[in-house]
Order: sequence, then structure tokens, then C-alpha cells
Amino acid sequence: VELLSARPGDTVRLAGRHLEQVYVIASVRLVPQADLRRHSVVFSAAGDRRLVLITCGGAYYASLGGYQDNVVVVARPTRGP
Repeated sequence: VELLSARPGDTVRLAGRHLEQVYVIASVRLVPQADLRRHSVVFSAAGDRRLVLITCGGAYYASLGGYQDNVVVVARPTRGP
């Protein structure tokens, strides 16, 4: 799944040498960069296990320094470790 085209229900697979985990995307949100720190799901260790992926997104304004938003993707594991 490409992050910018991710949709709820898509899967993300992380694989290493001895471990693999599959996640199902629960939400995709466009968040203004200035507001990112207020979204507790992004930085908090509390709550259920989840994978949070963040990239730049939204409109690009070179005169304002680039992208003004972030795409925040939250995914939940499909099975235990």
C-alpha cells in the first residue's frame, strides 16, 4: 500500500528477518502540521497496540515552506506477536 493512497481496510505488512506483522488500516486523516502534536494517537504509548505512519500531504505551497499538512495513517495489528 502506498501511504498517500491508503484507505481504511487496506493492509500493511511489516517484515524483518524473523518476524512479520500484518496491520489493517483503521483511519487515514489529513492533519495540519501545526495541530499534529495535539493528536494523542500519534505520540501516546497508551491504549491498544497500533502502527502510526506519518508523511507530508495536502496542498504544497513553496512560498510557505512546502506541505502544510500531514497524512496520519493508524493501523491495528491483525494478530498477536
